Amino acid sequence: MPNTGLGLYFSRPLMQRSLMVAVIAGTLLCLINQWQGLTGEAPIDWPKIALTYCVPFLVSSISAYLTVRSQILKTMEAQGRQEL
Repeated sequence: MPNTGLGLYFSRPLMQRSLMVAVIAGTLLCLINQWQGLTGEAPIDWPKIALTYCVPFLVSSISAYLTVRSQILKTMEAQGRQEL
């Protein structure tokens, strides 16, 4: 039976893709939300920056995991195997 648990969630390809999404989305969102802090007009809010990168990473990784898991289960069902 294929791995559909946490091993799949922490797989290297899934984590790399989620990290790439977080870097791109987080950077764009930081530029939008922290513009005054980056230009020196206001102090930088470090907790907001951390959340700005964490949220896209979590959303992307959970979404990718659920998609891959769903595809594995559909393939198993199509092959006539039992579900989890």
